[in-house]
Amino acid sequence: MLRILSLLCFSDFWLVKASQNIIGSVTCCPGCFSLYRAKALADVLPTFQEPSNSAFDALVKDHGEDRWLCTLMMLRGWKLEYIDHCRNSTHCPETFMEFLGQRRRWVLSELSNMVLIFKNLRSLVRSNAAFSAVFILSLLQMFLWVLISPSTTLLVMFVACEAIFGLSLVWSVPISFIVFVAYCVLCCVGSVKIQKWATWAMLCLSIILMIAVSVGFVYFMTISIMEDVRDGYVEFRPYFLIPLLIGGVVYAALIHPGEWLNLIYGLIYAVLFPAMFIILPIYAVSNIVDQSWGTRELVSVIQNTKNILSGKWTYLRQVT
Repeated sequence: MLRILSLLCFSDFWLVKASQNIIGSVTCCPGCFSLYRAKALADVLPTFQEPSNSAFDALVKDHGEDRWLCTLMMLRGWKLEYIDHCRNSTHCPETFMEFLGQRRRWVLSELSNMVLIFKNLRSLVRSNAAFSAVFILSLLQMFLWVLISPSTTLLVMFVACEAIFGLSLVWSVPISFIVFVAYCVLCCVGSVKIQKWATWAMLCLSIILMIAVSVGFVYFMTISIMEDVRDGYVEFRPYFLIPLLIGGVVYAALIHPGEWLNLIYGLIYAVLFPAMFIILPIYAVSNIVDQSWGTRELVSVIQNTKNILSGKWTYLRQVT
């Protein structure tokens, strides 16, 4: 999971944060390696330290304090910038369920803070020069993408199965609807153990389906191009956009020589694509009241902390 998370973070830095830095302001500076002006922190700390008094406050503040801090700074007129040559390290999820828990928190934090930004958009435009028309449109696009990505991904999978395997939408849509409704119910009423096994089952199912669709898509596209070449011309087809999107990520990686090896794990991420855009949003919304962090409840981290403290206490006793 560490390598997949590295790929996700690097691609986010290469594309999203780099573009936000140019057209506006970075909306979320990672908590593990961010540097703030003392004056900027002084502007927002009185509000930042206020307790959560409503359910929306809990979503905004308690699910991602780094994004909440950045939102406050933008509301105070500060611009957040991205520098691509900074390096640091932090604790990362080591298992899929820890990764899912972290991403659940990030999805809810991103959505709630986006809502807060659009709620205060008029004052942001007046007080923050970074909020240009292009930047606002990009934020709107990101917000809409998060909302429609589950249905869009499902639609793409349905159409791909029909085009490649001949599976009619009459069968694929009702079956998928029943499966995902059952998964939603299990996530809402089931225990953590039940949710874990249900998520693993959905993950395995989505991986098998994605591998089959990917192989079928490559074969289908190859045959289509060969037929066009044989006919003397290559006609542009909508599914050519997928290689173009992949090419954009590859290009971004190549201009970051120290990080391009993370692309090797892109194949693993590709088979997890449905899980990221279908299973994760369902899991996040179904567990919207979950306040766990995803990386801070690890037994190993707690045990290591106890060992460190125990070692320091032993050293102090020897000194005294």
